[in-house]
Amino acid sequence: RMPDRLQREEAALQAAGIGYVRNAAALAAGVDQYTVTVQAAEGPVELLATFPDGYPYFKPHVAAPGLELAHHWNPRSGEVCL
Repeated sequence: RMPDRLQREEAALQAAGIGYVRNAAALAAGVDQYTVTVQAAEGPVELLATFPDGYPYFKPHVAAPGLELAHHWNPRSGEVCL
């Protein structure tokens, strides 16, 4: 339905200086997933963004493996609040 949306969103990540890698193995299994690297005060933080089939009408799930936060974070799944 929105053929250029992926290119626009990847261009926006690049313009913001945010690194990302699309998970080819997950994509082959039918799951759109990215490892995204953002800069935080402590240094670079890797996030795992998994997009549902209903995207953009449903939000992606974003997890921060190895990161422990005081708030806005599920300690079991590692998912952060958006």
